[in-house]
Amino acid sequence: MWLTDTIESTLGIFLLDSLEWSANDVDLTIYCDVCLHGLGFYAPSHNVAYYAKFMDILSLHSIFYYEALCMV
Repeated sequence: MWLTDTIESTLGIFLLDSLEWSANDVDLTIYCDVCLHGLGFYAPSHNVAYYAKFMDILSLHSIFYYEALCMV
């Protein structure tokens, strides 16, 4: 709930510090994407994928909100 409240109350300019990792620092790669109905995750090294359907209450937000939620 903290994350949801924080994202909703920000201006969208600067929420978290960014860090750049090199390819050598990575031990797990997860691909993620979002649409207006839900979000999906895929971890090729584990051959596993997940999909989460949004609740009706979340349909009030824009795609940018969903993209930020997916990345977090």
